Amino acid sequence: MRRLAVLLVGVVAALFVAAPSFGHGDLRGTSPERGSTVRKPPERITITLTEAPSKGAEAEVIDGCKRKVPSTVAIDGNDIVVAPRGGRRGDWKVSYRAVSSVDGHQTRGKLTFSVAGRKDCSRRNDDPAEDEIDAADNPGIVENPNPPDEGGRSWLLWVGAGTILVVAAAFLVRRGS
Repeated sequence: MRRLAVLLVGVVAALFVAAPSFGHGDLRGTSPERGSTVRKPPERITITLTEAPSKGAEAEVIDGCKRKVPSTVAIDGNDIVVAPRGGRRGDWKVSYRAVSSVDGHQTRGKLTFSVAGRKDCSRRNDDPAEDEIDAADNPGIVENPNPPDEGGRSWLLWVGAGTILVVAAAFLVRRGS
């Protein structure tokens, strides 16, 4: 019986030690850095993740006047590269969403930084009206009504594997006695 207890403790410990290896693609860093101040609107914003994002990553850039900035999004290794076209001075917010190409889990987050200088939110002829947003109504990326499977059933795999190990261990202990 003592051997069974030792074996069970070993199996449980192995499951807890192995679990962190199934991490998600988390944020490693950004450029510009979070909370920093830059001298002019950036031509490139880089969001570096711990795992490479799959194609289809999304980002939305809101400038200092709370207007959506037209941007292109590309993937380069572990980076989501956002190229905003224009933007006004003030506090910027970048919302992003990506699915890891490694484990299929979704990563989302926000980055804020400031563009220094005198803020001027007056209307220009080149400002399309549809680019105006209300930050209270749109805090970032809109939820996808059909999100990809984010591995919500992975706990079943762990429970099943643990059960098989416990049954096998009990069988071996009984057989050996």
